[in-house]
Amino acid sequence: MKYPLRFRKEVSDDIAEACRWYEGRQARLGNRFLRELNATLVQVAFGPESYGKGDRGVRAARLHRFPYVVYFRFTGKAVEVVAVLYGGRDSSVWRGRV
Repeated sequence: MKYPLRFRKEVSDDIAEACRWYEGRQARLGNRFLRELNATLVQVAFGPESYGKGDRGVRAARLHRFPYVVYFRFTGKAVEVVAVLYGGRDSSVWRGRV
């Protein structure tokens, strides 16, 4: 079953920041990042419970080719994406959102 994805308002800023950074490194790398992110979001939407629960019930899905993590909560009816952040970033950023 595919669950609906809901995004906290800060997530769009997370994604835009990552795209800008990658585009500044190499042309079209931001687009590759977006494709990888979308593929990860599809996996999360179809199988949110396949990711273990962490602190505060937040789950983490790592992108395969980029060092980014999608942090989300699963309510049983929908997936709430709380952050898309660089994997080495301080976790207090997403913790402040839940």
